[in-house]
Amino acid sequence: MKKFIYLFILVILNSLTSAESLMVFKTGNYYGVLDEDTLKIIVKPTFTKIDLSGSTYITETKDGINSLYYKGVKTFCGRERIYLINQDVAVVEKGTGKEELWNLLQKKKIAEISNAYSSDGPVIPVLYFGEKNKIFHFLDWNGNEKFQLELKRVYHVDEKYFVGVLPNFNYAVFDISGNKLSEFSETSQNVSEGLIYGESTNKVVGYFDINGNLKFNINIDRYDGYLHACDFVKGFVLVNTSFEKNEWVILNKNGQQTGSFKAFTCSNFINEFSNVIYKNKKQLTYNFVDVKGKKLSEIDFDYAGVFNKIYANVILDGKSYLINKNGKLISLDSL
Repeated sequence: MKKFIYLFILVILNSLTSAESLMVFKTGNYYGVLDEDTLKIIVKPTFTKIDLSGSTYITETKDGINSLYYKGVKTFCGRERIYLINQDVAVVEKGTGKEELWNLLQKKKIAEISNAYSSDGPVIPVLYFGEKNKIFHFLDWNGNEKFQLELKRVYHVDEKYFVGVLPNFNYAVFDISGNKLSEFSETSQNVSEGLIYGESTNKVVGYFDINGNLKFNINIDRYDGYLHACDFVKGFVLVNTSFEKNEWVILNKNGQQTGSFKAFTCSNFINEFSNVIYKNKKQLTYNFVDVKGKKLSEIDFDYAGVFNKIYANVILDGKSYLINKNGKLISLDSL
């Protein structure tokens, strides 16, 4: 159960990155969207869920109505589940269990599939119905197949690389043409700034380049069979050296330690800060640390989102605020 909670929180935290000036905020149990440049609320906090990518967002009501807004225009609305591949590509689940892959920019359906996976790159991994082996088809944004691979799983595709799980359950780094560059017994889900953490096939643990060359060793704690670490962002990374003791260190690309702190889990660095979570028995509290491990606020919060460009959303004693990078709070009630 601890492993499940940890991995769930880590995935959620690292998926909360938004671009441009829009950001999701929370008040009570509901979510809204605001423009942090103008501090104008774009979407009132009346939704149970909001997914945001750039200027594209999906809202979900408590009655299960989903709406997709693309460039400020409502594009879809209904009870079908909708999810974003990126800000220009979305998937609409149909009642039959099939899914439709839509290019929002071109306003057209580009494929009918059984599943699609996250991508910011030139290809989108999808699965089709009826295939005996798990064959991933990689489509361009017009729905044309560029290549296919037999894999157990595919993780996020960026502009150059992606990670996949091979039929032998080893992990591999691929380029966006489908060429395998390196193989590991375990890795992270993303290549970040040309580096990836993991364990090589000869049991060496550390950070590696895309070709599998070791850049530096580091003691990454393995809890319930999983390595606990984050991805490099602007030259810095967070590594869990002791899960049981809640010990984290911050490293630069030379493997040199720049800071340390204690926390249950944390996000990647996003706009200079990592969102950290502390666990005291069953209670979770939140804060932020910089690349030296220094806390942003002397107060721990009941909830905290990640930093957008200027602000992050926090909740303290039931009230919702924006916090800037100097630790100053702005009440959302005043907007």
